[in-house]
Amino acid sequence: MIFIDRLRRVVEARRRQKREAALSRAIESYGRERLALIGLQPPPETRLIGRKKNRRVLADGRRVWKFYRAGQAHYALNFAAAARRLAEAGLGSPVVEFLDASGETRRRYGLCCLVMPRVPGEAPRSPMTSEDEGRLAAFLAGLHQVRSTRWGDCHDPADGSYAEAIFQLEVERELAFVAPRLVRLGLGPLPDVLGWFGRRLEGLNPLEGAFHFVSADAHPNNFLIRPDGSLCLIDLDRARFLDFPLDLARMIVSLHPSALEQQTGQAEATLLGWETQASALLRGYFGTAPPEFRRHWERARRAYFLRLFIRDLWNALKHLEPKWARFQKKPAAEYVGQAGRLTRLIGLFAAEP
Repeated sequence: MIFIDRLRRVVEARRRQKREAALSRAIESYGRERLALIGLQPPPETRLIGRKKNRRVLADGRRVWKFYRAGQAHYALNFAAAARRLAEAGLGSPVVEFLDASGETRRRYGLCCLVMPRVPGEAPRSPMTSEDEGRLAAFLAGLHQVRSTRWGDCHDPADGSYAEAIFQLEVERELAFVAPRLVRLGLGPLPDVLGWFGRRLEGLNPLEGAFHFVSADAHPNNFLIRPDGSLCLIDLDRARFLDFPLDLARMIVSLHPSALEQQTGQAEATLLGWETQASALLRGYFGTAPPEFRRHWERARRAYFLRLFIRDLWNALKHLEPKWARFQKKPAAEYVGQAGRLTRLIGLFAAEP
């Protein structure tokens, strides 16, 4: 019986590999055809190296060709604007050589494209050593010192208070989605999260009215370590000016996912346990960042972890919807289990005081 189960898994894995290879060839062919329409001819050795929803990446030894469908053109615009800001700050961002995001091209071909030099290097090892973790933290601290008095996307920032203008609105929208689904799964209801945030909005406004450059998707796979040891942020699609604890909370959970299993009866005790696991990251970060960053982190961290849990809960439940089923990367039962853990964490973190 064990042999038959093992054989079945091997056969299924090989079938999945064949499907993935066929899909990759189809996407690569599609990319070449669409790029040719706007006068771009990737060399024959160009191969597909990644795909994620509506964004596709082709690369050869020297360049990366990243193309987007029409509805995702704002990501290309944001990537280019973020790359310029990081290059100006001396943070080694890949320089975008070509940006085609004209309305005419999007309308006629359903495509816009970025072409940039391919950055030599490799993703941080997993699990990361404390040395690499400290190096990543120092780079992140430098990233967050690029500031703006306006918040939002790099190519189209906005005025006003981020906390009042968007933070609470995003939370309201996501809670409206998750609340009935949690009840159906027997995991709800949630506590008064909106009330908890409403009493703490003032603490979510960034330091001195300045917003920090954040990747908004901070995890090790979005960074490269170059041969000389320096780091480079390679995914700028969602980069924006917000508040740095958003990035730091995401990085802690990305580096130490097992921390999500370690829940105590108190939010502060749980936070202390996570920060102990991430001590190399936090030591490297606050050893480089200005002193006021630590004070702001201690004041705002609980709110940003809670914000992170709500977003991840929304994402887990979204994958249980029929129209998102084809994007599932794991069995539905695992999404339900993840939703249960996140629901308990939200209840823990939204409790008074």
